[in-house]
Amino acid sequence: MKMIRTPLTGFRPLLLAVALAAAVAPAYAAVPKDMLVIGKAADPQTLDPAVTIDNNDWTVTYPAYQRLVKYKTDDGKGSTDVEGELAESWQVSDDGKTWTFTLHKSMQFADGSPVTAEAVKLSFERLMRIKQGPSEAFPTGLKIDAVDPLRSASPCRSLSPRSCTLSPTTARRSSTRRC
Repeated sequence: MKMIRTPLTGFRPLLLAVALAAAVAPAYAAVPKDMLVIGKAADPQTLDPAVTIDNNDWTVTYPAYQRLVKYKTDDGKGSTDVEGELAESWQVSDDGKTWTFTLHKSMQFADGSPVTAEAVKLSFERLMRIKQGPSEAFPTGLKIDAVDPLRSASPCRSLSPRSCTLSPTTARRSSTRRC
């Protein structure tokens, strides 16, 4: 008996291959609405903002930690204007060498404990002790004082949000500006 070929006969192996590939492909679950998924070209080298200065790492660490101040955004557009994040307010001394930051009273760590000026001080001391990443933005011998539970002071020449991140192991508030 002679076999009759139809135009679809040639596509059967291709259809079979596609069906098999779909059957063995991994199933992807829906991402919960409260989960942030970040696609990166490479894994971060570290999640410690006191260590990293790499842009690949910063895209993960920057949104994960709060700073004393941050750059303002208006309708989703960035600006060079600075506003408080953990700092409620700040003052600069008459000689321009000491910045004093007053922290928001309502700021807390993930465990519910309050963010204090002492935590700011400890975080910056750790940053300077590690001597990696963003520590190079600060002068050697930088001194930070916890004036009271909500105020910290540091000698500095200017204000930069990038230099105002605290270490995740000590605090989420910072008391120093880029010097």
